[in-house]
Amino acid sequence: MSDLTFATVSKVHDIPRQQWDEIFPVEIIEGYDYFKVLDGSNLPGFSIYYAIVSKQGRAVCIAPFFITEFSFDTTLQGHFKQIVLSLQKIFPSFLKINALFFGSPLTEEGIIGFAEDCNIDQTLNFLIQEATRFCNDKKISAVTFLNLTGRDARVMDFLKHCGFGFMEAFPLARLEIKERSLEEYIQSLGKSTRKDVRRKFKKTQAQTGIRIESRDSLNGILDQVYQLYLNNYDRGEVSFEKLTPEYFSRLSENMPGVTKFFIVWLNDKIVGFNLCFVKGDFCTDKYIGFDYAVAHEYNLYYVTWCHNIDWCIKHGIRYYQPGTCDYDPKIRLGCKLVPLYVCSKFLNPIINCLTAPVLKMISPKNFDPVLRNLHEYEKK
Repeated sequence: MSDLTFATVSKVHDIPRQQWDEIFPVEIIEGYDYFKVLDGSNLPGFSIYYAIVSKQGRAVCIAPFFITEFSFDTTLQGHFKQIVLSLQKIFPSFLKINALFFGSPLTEEGIIGFAEDCNIDQTLNFLIQEATRFCNDKKISAVTFLNLTGRDARVMDFLKHCGFGFMEAFPLARLEIKERSLEEYIQSLGKSTRKDVRRKFKKTQAQTGIRIESRDSLNGILDQVYQLYLNNYDRGEVSFEKLTPEYFSRLSENMPGVTKFFIVWLNDKIVGFNLCFVKGDFCTDKYIGFDYAVAHEYNLYYVTWCHNIDWCIKHGIRYYQPGTCDYDPKIRLGCKLVPLYVCSKFLNPIINCLTAPVLKMISPKNFDPVLRNLHEYEKK
């Protein structure tokens, strides 16, 4: 493997765009331009790097990664999470480690690219060896490949043979839109959900002042929208990253034609938003936020959901992807779950013997009531 070399850079613009495009498919939504956004958004809690494996001077693998202090309570919910948080107040380092994650906490799926003609097993083995050296130098305890998909089966098989533990992560919710109108979509839902959506729509339509505006940027309204994002962030049980205002403003600059904001107005006040990425067959609903003083009264979750489905139908979008977590309404509204996987390895071989049982213990299926009881959500 002497013909392979390893390097890291801290900004995606240090990688020539042509080199990136030779590694990653052009249809990827959260690609080069998205990482330019992340690099310039002053995101707290982790540092982003890019690992590059080259062969005879030509890049054959590019793998974004980040370093952070990871707390194992991240995937926990309910009483168990509260117990861990209480213990961490007394013992700050309890269930916390410094870890290197290949992927990004701000992409829908894990992102690691290989040249079409490279030997993936050889390249991946070299990447792991060099990442291990990097971690030893930085006193990092574990290496994790984040949010791999079924397309990464070969990578996951190789990682398992290298002693990595394996866990199903929070899955993606994805709706395939086959209907030709919003009414046809609502009619396709289960009986109780269909009745509930119609009732909520009727109640909201009886009131006045709600309108939804489509925008390509947040010029002039960034502060109001960011506060709505914080409202939703503060209510979430599971959170890994906290966005900054710069993140929202840089999206429009770096991803024109892809970034779409749907802004909900109640008379002259902004009371909700959806940030979506639109490209090809996909509309990815990245982040939402509501004014919870009025969100339930006006059924804003369902109003915005149906608005977005209607918008997708009118623009020929096949898949609406509202991300992870909060699975109950998403499944009732027709989404299927797309599995994501995490592969992790402690660098200390003795401690690594505990990786598989620990991952099994903190699996989201153990704590999310919907994931535990998916069979109960069929066509409700």
